[in-house]
Parts: sequence; C-alpha cells; structure tokens
Amino acid sequence: MGIKNITAVYIFILFISFFMSAFKDNYIYVHWLDDDISNFEPKKALDYKAKIRVGVCHGVDIDSQQFKDNCVGSENRKLVLWGDSFAASLYPGLSVISKQKKINVDIIQLTDFNAPPFFDANNKANNGSTLEFINQKKLAYVGHLQPEIVLFAWMYNGKNGGNNERNLSIIQTIDALRRVSPSTKIIVLGPFPIWVPTLIHIFKKYGAKNINKYEDRGLHKGLLKRDKFFSSYIWPEDITYLSVFSTFCRNEKCLTSVDGSVQTITTVDFGHLSHPAAKYFISKNLKAIWGAN
Repeated sequence: MGIKNITAVYIFILFISFFMSAFKDNYIYVHWLDDDISNFEPKKALDYKAKIRVGVCHGVDIDSQQFKDNCVGSENRKLVLWGDSFAASLYPGLSVISKQKKINVDIIQLTDFNAPPFFDANNKANNGSTLEFINQKKLAYVGHLQPEIVLFAWMYNGKNGGNNERNLSIIQTIDALRRVSPSTKIIVLGPFPIWVPTLIHIFKKYGAKNINKYEDRGLHKGLLKRDKFFSSYIWPEDITYLSVFSTFCRNEKCLTSVDGSVQTITTVDFGHLSHPAAKYFISKNLKAIWGAN
C-alpha cells in the first residue's frame, strides 16, 4: 500500500473516531431490541420496595424497636439519609458502593413517603404526621447521633415540595442541624430528573429500538430550569450542593439506562432511581460525598 493510501486510511479512521465520539449519545442505545417489554414493570422486576427497605427502615418510626433493631448499625462512621422516598432510592447505591470501596460506614435512613426535610406544620406526609413533627424527631435523633455526614434529598416538585422559595425551606433545616450537630458535613441534592408519565412508558410509546442513551422525550423540562437555579444559588460555604442533573444529563437530555439494558433503566417510575442508577450516581460522586475516589 502506497504512502498516499496509508495516509487516506489513517485520515478516514480519525474521521470515523471523531464522528463516533461526537455523536455517540444520539445513537440508538437500548440493546434489548428483540425483547418484549410490554409487560415489564420496573418496580416489581427490580425489587424496588425491598431495595429501599420499605417497612424495614423506610417509612418506619425512628422510636420503634423495628428501627432500632434493623436500621442503626454498629460502625463509628455514620451517614444519615434524610428526606422522602426520593432520598430512600439512594440507599442501595450508598450501601453497595461504600462496601465495594471498603468505606466502613452505617447508612441510616431517616426517610418517609412524601416527607421532604422541611419544618412545615401545615402539610402532612403519607403517614398522617405533619412535616414539622416528623422532621423535629429526625433533628433530635441526628443531634444525639452526631453523624459524620447528612445527605438531604427530596422530590422538589412533589406534593410537599413546590416552587423555588418553598424548596429553600431546606435552609431552615440546615440552620437547625448546624446548631445540634455542628461538625456534621451537610450535602444537599438537587432535583431528580422526572419523566412524564414514566420512563418505561416512554420506552413502550416509542419502542425500545428507538430509545437513545440520552433522551429528552417525556423529560420534565421545568426541572432543568430548577436545577440551574439551585446550582447557581449561593449556598453557605460549608454546604455541598450536588446536582443530580449534572450526573445523569447532558445537553438537556437525560440517561435512560445505565448499560443499555432494561434491567438498568434509570428510574422505576417517573423519578425514583432504580438501584443500578443509584449505584451509578454514588460512584460518580464518591469524592463529593466521602472525599474518596
């Protein structure tokens, strides 16, 4: 082969490599093309309730024997997950990745359905208690525990969430936490991507073979704006804000599957993370959470 031919082949390979790199996120990504997903139910198939420990540690009274026997642990290092079921969906990722990285820490769930971490006497969680009552109990528990880390997460546009001003109620909770546990590292997660009506519905509507790695069809665009607001908000110096959108999304499109299979779909419904997505998120944010790589 002559020099000119070799040069031409080399240039062609470089062009293809650039093209693949530049456009790979727009290629058809989902690889279960021949699978029938018409009856696939993510929550059931991925054992979602068991993964987030519903009735074991999620949605359980922290004063109960059930909580004391199953949800506290014995490690010196403690990370408290405080919030609603969106927060609870992070538990599988925190638990698995900490073990994989040999981070000896107890992950303690202070999570309840529809219970964002606000001191609100006018709205109630699913268990019938006001947010004020629930979160004051959690505050007292954290004050006694003195954990290394508290990670706040909730559904920003949920029935007990609301507009930006409403979600900034977290500042009041942070101030209260600072008073009872001044050495605790505080992490606030931003809004999670939301799919309308659900991500699996989008798969079924457009067909698995037509789903891209990053999608905007069905994505709640209003939360992109909300994430930008909270990402640019001037948080207190000792607060770590983690943008969930920054991990899962790019160019206003969000990840649909961790590895291209239905078993790693990123949400089990409209926004709760699947356990593969929770592991993905935690692995990408190890340094911000634990100061580890």
